[in-house]
Amino acid sequence: TPSDYRPAAVLRRPNAWTGSVAFWRDLVADAVLTGNGIAVVTRTGGNVRELIRVPPEPVSIDRDLRSLEPRYRVALAD
Repeated sequence: TPSDYRPAAVLRRPNAWTGSVAFWRDLVADAVLTGNGIAVVTRTGGNVRELIRVPPEPVSIDRDLRSLEPRYRVALAD
């Protein structure tokens, strides 16, 4: 439905398995405790579809030496 693509809907329900309170609580806690709160934004047709929190432990962040843009690497156990 079109409401699935509205930013306000994604903020209220970031994804199908996480409620907004738990999502934002965990993301803010990650930022406070580790310095980074990281979420993947998935899109459909350029529209935001969902937000998926990435736990900070497997993520390393470095900078591209030319553009200085951040690069994120996720090391998964499997």
